[in-house]
Amino acid sequence: MKKILGIIVVLAIIVGIGGLVLVKSAGKIIQTAVVRLGPEIAQIGIELKKVNVSFLSGAGGLEGLKVHNPGGGLHCMRGALQQRKIFILEGT
Repeated sequence: MKKILGIIVVLAIIVGIGGLVLVKSAGKIIQTAVVRLGPEIAQIGIELKKVNVSFLSGAGGLEGLKVHNPGGGLHCMRGALQQRKIFILEGT
């Protein structure tokens, strides 16, 4: 019985540490996905300076999002956002 309890405690610690790492690095994971996969999907250049994610408050933000002009003309940074915040409300 003690052996099974010990295994459960060790697994709970491993899952807890994994969850903490995921929560702490979620912004970087999202930023990497947008910068790497976004241009492939949209067929245009995309830049993103920083992503902020807060799971406790349900808020997130994008800083320095730049979407290049598909025509590639002189105005290559057509849709630039300095900072945008996203809030998730309970019950939605």
